[in-house]
Amino acid sequence: MGEVHLREFVNSISMVLSKSAKRISRQSQSADDTRESIGKIAQKHEK
Repeated sequence: MGEVHLREFVNSISMVLSKSAKRISRQSQSADDTRESIGKIAQKHEK
């Protein structure tokens, strides 16, 4: 019983970790997009 419980616990932890990892990568992706658009706007103003 204890071993099955532990396995479920580990599975749920890994699920949560993968979800948060996806969320973090999505956030960093949008941060990169924001940085790129800011760079483009800055280039327009320099010309």
